[in-house]
Amino acid sequence: MTKHYPDLMLYIGGAWRKTPDTLPVLNPADETVIGAVPVATRADLDEALDAAAKGFSVWRRVSPAKRRGDPQGRPAHARTHRRDRP
Repeated sequence: MTKHYPDLMLYIGGAWRKTPDTLPVLNPADETVIGAVPVATRADLDEALDAAAKGFSVWRRVSPAKRRGDPQGRPAHARTHRRDRP
């Protein structure tokens, strides 16, 4: 197999993990195998849902301005000083 596809892993709870099972990625033009994707187990999915719920409980308390990355709460377009205005 010529490798054309990056090695992929699951990202759960802030950590990357490999899985024992994978599915092949096929080139649609000639159906040759170009890589593999991980197969999540039921336990992987349960852990991912738990991690997402924990993360959301913190994230939902963050203001929209901070979510955008502006600690002062100003919209991005207001931070730009335009010289073409009078």
